Amino acid sequence: MNNFLNNFNDDFDEIVEGFFGKPRHLIFNSTVKDLYPTSWKKNDEGDYTCTIKTLGIDPQDLNVEQTEWGLKIKGETKIKEDTYNTSMELPIANSIMNDIDKIQVKSKDGLTFITLMLNKQSKKKIKIEIE
Repeated sequence: MNNFLNNFNDDFDEIVEGFFGKPRHLIFNSTVKDLYPTSWKKNDEGDYTCTIKTLGIDPQDLNVEQTEWGLKIKGETKIKEDTYNTSMELPIANSIMNDIDKIQVKSKDGLTFITLMLNKQSKKKIKIEIE
């Protein structure tokens, strides 16, 4: 009887897969990947933005905190019976961390954008003496 049930379950799974199948010809154009869910870019103003894959996580459930080595991002959202969560550490060099004025966090369409707004001191005029 146990063999019959195992065969039935295997046959049922094959039938269901026949109806739906697995995705084929997958093409993704994204700076973030499943195994490497972050991407850093420097903008024209000299600030740095990290794009993070936060699929399924409500922006209100996302927590970004400063640590001694960078930032920690953590979030979890339950949608019906499924739970979506993420937790990661973003190491940032001390030279950048010490120069951050503020951090701006925005989420949209399953992505979170963390922008490190750096202190921008105007360059002082240097006096040049020619002898």
